Amino acid sequence: MSIYYDLYNSGNPLKKEKKQPLHARVIPSGTIDAKKFIGLVSNTSDFDQTTIEGYLQDIADKLHHWLIKS
Repeated sequence: MSIYYDLYNSGNPLKKEKKQPLHARVIPSGTIDAKKFIGLVSNTSDFDQTTIEGYLQDIADKLHHWLIKS
């Protein structure tokens, strides 16, 4: 899987005379919403959509909690 990015000026309005460093920003190459993802998974597994939705929400909650603690 590849990731594509472009470089952008960081921009600091207080220091216009100084050359500002560049930073990378990901260029999205396509996304799907949660409902579509859940549907795709449920079509290729024995789990129903509500079970997958519950697991996905639990994973998101645990990641959120872990990222806050880090």
